[in-house]
Order: sequence, then structure tokens, then C-alpha cells
Amino acid sequence: TKVLPWLYIESEGAPPEMRLDFSFDSEAPEAAKLSASLNGNRFRWEDVMFTSASVAAEYNPETKALDFSTFQIGYGEGILGGKMSLDTETRVLTVEQIQSTVDLLAFASELDADVEEALAGLTFVDAPNVKMSGQVPLDDPKLARLSVNYDHRQGLLYTKDERALPVRDLRGSFDFNQGILETNDFAGNVLDGNVAINGSIRLTAEGTPFSGRIEVESMPLAKVAEYYGKGDLGMTGNIFFDFRGFGYSEVSKIRGGGSIRVDGARLPAFHVIGPVQKFLGTVIPAFGIQGEGSLTGAYIIESGTLLTNDLTVAQAGAQLVTNGNLMLEKQYVRFTTKASLQPTLARATGLEEKVIEVSGEGDLTDPSLSLAGFPTDFASDKLSEVLGTSPETLQGLKGMLSGEEEDVAKILGA
Repeated sequence: TKVLPWLYIESEGAPPEMRLDFSFDSEAPEAAKLSASLNGNRFRWEDVMFTSASVAAEYNPETKALDFSTFQIGYGEGILGGKMSLDTETRVLTVEQIQSTVDLLAFASELDADVEEALAGLTFVDAPNVKMSGQVPLDDPKLARLSVNYDHRQGLLYTKDERALPVRDLRGSFDFNQGILETNDFAGNVLDGNVAINGSIRLTAEGTPFSGRIEVESMPLAKVAEYYGKGDLGMTGNIFFDFRGFGYSEVSKIRGGGSIRVDGARLPAFHVIGPVQKFLGTVIPAFGIQGEGSLTGAYIIESGTLLTNDLTVAQAGAQLVTNGNLMLEKQYVRFTTKASLQPTLARATGLEEKVIEVSGEGDLTDPSLSLAGFPTDFASDKLSEVLGTSPETLQGLKGMLSGEEEDVAKILGA
């Protein structure tokens, strides 16, 4: 049986050396002094292997503080070190500065099995460079006040549903203040796109609510498609996206809004847009929009529902404008898309203010579509060269246009 098991150390080589110095004056016992040092290499404590340790501490009877004038601990290929002191009366640890180049995720997981379970989906590719200062009440660490500077070049992998999401070049500073994590300059690289975060998250509150802004710049749509196993669908373009509002772990509580833009976009499999392009393109090839174009729009999210009234895809003289809503948790969508020629071409062809309407509803990945409006002008022989239509393509209207068969016959001139 081990006596004082928390002091038990198992060494692979020479045992670590610990030195204690104690001085006592019987006429002034309150001035007793105690200092200690520990030095060693390659030893195991609490089932954690340390590559090295160099610690010097002294008890100050006047302040009743245990001062660690220096400590340096080796773990893995990194070093954790700095200067700190412990108030033995209040049990508050004051961190003057700690600097770390160790794999903190692996280190914390070895020390605490609960941490390992909670962060099972995370893996560090390399060790981050972390600087930290502040205070930690040992009786309730959640009330800590810490300032942290974080730099993580190769970053981490977040694995979920057998997909690994690489997050690189993490950098910035944040404050941890009594359960609230706050930053105004934290950034990283996700799927080769730049992501910046400005806001705060309440780690100890139900639903871990986030308040602030998230910005995404130049994220390749092809990389996003590849991550979701859709890399063979030919989607291209760079995504620019922002969200400002309140986020929760429960989708139904999210509220906020922002904008999205995709430059150089090819969107054959983009939700809603891709199916509408294919649907219209069989009748009027000009609205198939197969080449590169752009996507722009604004949105709001309220009570778990995303709403937009101006999601616009434009390319080669044609444009599609979508108004609709998406129930985020159920992934159920309801929308109307209006297809028209861009203003200059519309004026030249006499199709100003003429639009084709497509209605859609159902599962986001496969909504049911129908034509809700089709002006006869789009079936004109005079515009066949501009629109790419022919008698054969226009026959596709049969079964697509909601309403009476006479409406289709009128459009086709039958």
C-alpha cells in the first residue's frame, strides 16, 4: 500500500531529486521559512509520463503564499513553464505567466478521463503555443479569470460521423472570465477558408450560448463539397459568409442574420438552387446557368427557421431570385424562385418584368418542384436563339406547369 499516493513517483532512470529547506526561530515562529525544489527526468506521476521537471517554490509566512518562482515541466515534445503563486488562505492561484508548447489536449486527457471523453472528437496535429496569465480559485475553477494568447499553426482535426474537419492556423487572444469565453480577434483556417470570430460564449450556461459575429472569407465551395462527400458534383466558387447574432447548441434557439456571397460559382448540386436550375434548364436552357456566375443574398434566423427573400444567382444574362424559408432542425424547405433575364437583356428582348415562377417544398435535399407561372413570351420563336429553346424543350412544360392543361396548350400554341 502506498503512503501519500499523490507523492508517488515512478522513474525510468535516476529518481527525481527533491530538496526541502526549513528554518524556524522559536522566538518568532510566525516567521518560519520553507522552500522546496524538484528536479528530474523521465518519471511517471499519476500515470502521466513527464520527460523533465524543474520546480522551485518557497512559502512566504507574511503573505501566507506559496510562491513558485520558477517551474518547468516537460511533457511529450513540449515544455510547460512559468511563474505563479498560491494564497494558502483563500486557495486562489495567481498565474503571473505560463507558457506552453505541449499538446494540452493529450495532457489534459491523461490527467482526467472525463476530459478525454468530452473531447474525444478532437485531435491536435501539433502542439499549440499558449501564453496565459490570471487567477484561478482552486475551490471553483469555473470562476477563473484568465487572459490567453493562442497560436496553433498545424491546428487540429475535428472528427464527427467519420469525417475529419481540419482547422489550421488558429491564432488570437481571448479572456476567460467566470465561465464566459470572450474574444475580438480569434481566427483560423477551415477547409482553406479564413474564419474570424468576434464574440463570447457562456461555457457554463445551458445550451452554451454564443453572442457575436462569425465571418468566412474565400472558402472554396469545392472543399466544402468534398468534405460532405460531394466532391464529384463539380461545384466551384469561393464562399464569403457572415453571421451576427446568438447561437445555441439547440438549433431552435438560434437567432440572428447575415449575408452570403459565392464568386465564380458553379452550383449544380447547391441546395434549392441546383434543382431549380436543372428543372428550368430542361425547358429554357438559358436558365440552366451551367457556367460560372455569382450567388448573393441576405438571411435572418429566428426560432430555428432561416428566411431569405433575395437569394440571387446571376450568370450570362439570366438570374434566379429565391424567396423562402428553411426549418433548420427538420431540414424542411418552402420557397418560390423567380427566373428572369438580367435588365439589359430583358429590355433588348421585350421581356422586362416578365418572370417564370417555380415553387418548391419538401426535404432540403430533394424538394418537390412545380411551375407556378410561365409567361407565354418565353415560348416565342423569336427568342429561341437567346433562350436556347426549341419545340422539343418546350414540350417539357407538360406535367411541370401547375394548373389546367389548357394553359400548357396555350403556351405551346396548340
